[in-house]
Amino acid sequence: MISNLQPFRYSWVLPIVVCWATAAIADTPYVRLEVSPPNVALTGSRAAAQILVTAHHRDGHTMDVTRQAQFGDSELVTCEGGYLRARQNGKQTVAVVWQELSATLDIDVTQTEMPHPVSFRNETLAVLTKQGCNSGSCHGKPNGRGALELSLNAFDPQLDERNLIRGSLVRFTDTLVPEASLLLKKPTLRVTHGGGKRLRDSDDTYAVLRQWIAEGCQSDRTRAAACTKVTIAPARRVIQLQGTDGSQQVRVMAHFADGSSRDVTRIASYSVSNEDIATSGRHGLVTGKQRGQTAVVVRYLDWIVASHMTFVAPVPGFQWQTQPEANYVDVHVHNKLRQLQVQPASRCSDATFLRRLSLDVRGLLPSAAEAREFLSSQQPNKREVWIDRYLAAPEYGRFWGLKMADLLRVNGQVLSAEQATAYSQWIRESVQSNQPYDQFVSELLTATGATSQVLPANFFRVTSDTKMVTETVTQLFMGSRIMCAQCHNHPYESWTQDNYYQIGAAFHDLDRKVLGDKKKRLPAAGSDVEIVRAPPRDWNNPRTGMVQKPWPTSVTRAEGEDKRQAFAKWLTDPDNPFFAKVAVNRMWAELFGRGLVHPVDDFRSSNPATNEKLLAALASDFVKSGYDRKHLLRTILQSRTYQRSAATNAFNQQDSTLHSHAHVRLLTAEQLQDAIKRLCEENKRTQLREQMNAFETQLDQNELSENDRAEMEKQLQGKQQVLETFFMTQQHYPQLTTFLKAFGQPERKTACACERQAEVNLDQALQLMNSPLIRQQLNSARAALEPLDNERLVDELYLRAYSRFPTAAERATVQRHLADSADRPQGIEDLVWALINTNEFIFQH
Repeated sequence: MISNLQPFRYSWVLPIVVCWATAAIADTPYVRLEVSPPNVALTGSRAAAQILVTAHHRDGHTMDVTRQAQFGDSELVTCEGGYLRARQNGKQTVAVVWQELSATLDIDVTQTEMPHPVSFRNETLAVLTKQGCNSGSCHGKPNGRGALELSLNAFDPQLDERNLIRGSLVRFTDTLVPEASLLLKKPTLRVTHGGGKRLRDSDDTYAVLRQWIAEGCQSDRTRAAACTKVTIAPARRVIQLQGTDGSQQVRVMAHFADGSSRDVTRIASYSVSNEDIATSGRHGLVTGKQRGQTAVVVRYLDWIVASHMTFVAPVPGFQWQTQPEANYVDVHVHNKLRQLQVQPASRCSDATFLRRLSLDVRGLLPSAAEAREFLSSQQPNKREVWIDRYLAAPEYGRFWGLKMADLLRVNGQVLSAEQATAYSQWIRESVQSNQPYDQFVSELLTATGATSQVLPANFFRVTSDTKMVTETVTQLFMGSRIMCAQCHNHPYESWTQDNYYQIGAAFHDLDRKVLGDKKKRLPAAGSDVEIVRAPPRDWNNPRTGMVQKPWPTSVTRAEGEDKRQAFAKWLTDPDNPFFAKVAVNRMWAELFGRGLVHPVDDFRSSNPATNEKLLAALASDFVKSGYDRKHLLRTILQSRTYQRSAATNAFNQQDSTLHSHAHVRLLTAEQLQDAIKRLCEENKRTQLREQMNAFETQLDQNELSENDRAEMEKQLQGKQQVLETFFMTQQHYPQLTTFLKAFGQPERKTACACERQAEVNLDQALQLMNSPLIRQQLNSARAALEPLDNERLVDELYLRAYSRFPTAAERATVQRHLADSADRPQGIEDLVWALINTNEFIFQH
């Protein structure tokens, strides 16, 4: 067992042999050598520790030289690749040398004469996990494999003790002849093993298993201190690929409840989040393959931690061109691009910006009149002006409310049309009024009452039981897909099965009562339901049978207090590590087509953000603004990062994650349907708007009789309803038409953003060519556009479809087509059909 003792230094240093590393860069010398940790205490005959040796270059970058450095001779320890093993007791200062640089390491070895038995829980199970023996594809799957069942990744040590130590007549271990144990013979392929070769008899992991068997396969249930924390060093590192071997050794430390610490580098498991960028060795050596970023993911027992590594290399011909920066978004994006030598694209054109902005903020194409006004404007800050204009528009609330309604499962399969409409309206008004996001979420999670009266209570109407609430809350507001923890610890994150039931316990006191139903049947679709707090009741972990204290477990609750209040307070607290980051990541993904963490609801150590500093800055800004959604959107929309062109250059063609250029993406189902309507029925919409403006003017003049006023208000309301059909006609809940379904409109059955599909498919092409919607809209366009002369018609169509005027070549082609058409109305219809079927129309760019 290793603990942190104060270093004891002798006044002398042992002789050393200097080794010159071939990775040195001659013209940029390294100026300092660092040994980490600078002192190490080894307790026991099996004690060991990984040392890291880092050379610091004068320009600020570092290089791992752990394997090239020479350690002074010592009788106390052996050293291989910076890995120290205890030999005999004593204290010593050892010199560590690389090239002309040197540093010292203080070593204190004690109790090597004492027995050092293997801990079943802290070592044996960790080794089985490292070898993959208890993975989901091997003995960790339900009912095990080959007569041996183990818990997945050792999440249930009691099951493992029962099956491995006492089960199957102890057929897997032989304490008299440890080498004859199947637990060693199978993974070393001395006998047939379906899982292939997993062990070598020279491995540290083999030695741990062998000694544990030789010691009698002891259980340490009563004496093993629980692991309370795992740390990895370095936590992050930038690694040069040119002039070095592009590798980095990591060190993993486990910290236990009794205050002790142990180096577990050799028995921890390693993987990388992006295998195209780097590979990880069995002993924690990470080797870069090409420029990019990856997370080095370390598992030890239930704990998963990650080190974030960036691999950089000079790109021939690259020279960073200073870019304008509108705000901190650009600063963080540019820092990352400059580091990885990726040149960003130029600023997009005014026409592209207006179309992109309108689609992202309102879900609609700009009208031809809006496009003309914006393109002709000479205001130097016109982009900022139009950002504010669109954020204030009622369509903003409808469109972003639609996105939230998707996630909150506002659908007609559970709610009636009236209920869905009312719930959607509440969501839309919250978005439009810019209600602070923390208040919006708190209202959802603490709502009580009849769902027809207390609209946020519908959150618990569409989540029918405690498990569904638990999984929805964690996925939407904590960015974690925790559903797998219902049965076992999360395989890719440090969420445990206990955590699942602790979070659920905060919502377990709720009942759903059908109003007017004395039989208390399960709620039928469309029934009015009252969400009520039942008397306090416990929720047990079904595996252990133990009652789970509601999350957050550190809170002391007053008797009768609603458990949801403490949870909502914890969740929306400014210091919560999930809430703000998950919220801003969702908003970023809506504007860029991809989150900084992707997928947006999969926050975990093994899935890091592509720009951690940017995500942290966005979250901090969001919290400081009072969880102001419009403020955050405005900040992103004003950035040069958002306003980049989709055109690539030689240095950013391969970039798909760093936002060096805009990414072209298909319009959503609702956006495309409304875009087609706006292209074909713009004149009708303009007429309706003019009539409504006239009615509103007369009403404002207050010169009408009471009957006339009532009649005019009725007509105005009717025209408003007609006008609304141009805006998100399917917003309340999805009545999936063939067209909308083809373009990925979700059924709203889950809380996963992945339910909305954006992939291109054949059905979409068929829908755009000859669907009922297209035929209907072409007829409308034909009638509306026929009165226009050819010159005005071509301008009108291009402004509606693309928010730009046609080029000279496009104008000539269209006019030639119209002039050559024997049937001009049919020629207009063909022209509109052709525009609808262009990539420029159906994609956002």
